[in-house]
Amino acid sequence: QKLPSLVNIPVAMFVGGEDTGWLQAMQDTEKEWTRLGGKVTLKVIPGEGHILQSLTARELFDLLESSR
Repeated sequence: QKLPSLVNIPVAMFVGGEDTGWLQAMQDTEKEWTRLGGKVTLKVIPGEGHILQSLTARELFDLLESSR
């Protein structure tokens, strides 16, 4: 319900492909954020659960740099 007031903030979301508790919610949020005209990146990490073991700091910094 509060997404419209936050849509001007670029958002990056990461979720494990096996995270059954969060995957669908993240996909729904990405869809709605995009529909509202926001800038959103969703990266689904295949084979990962709730704790993302393979996500590196480099990936995070590269994503942050690309948003400048």
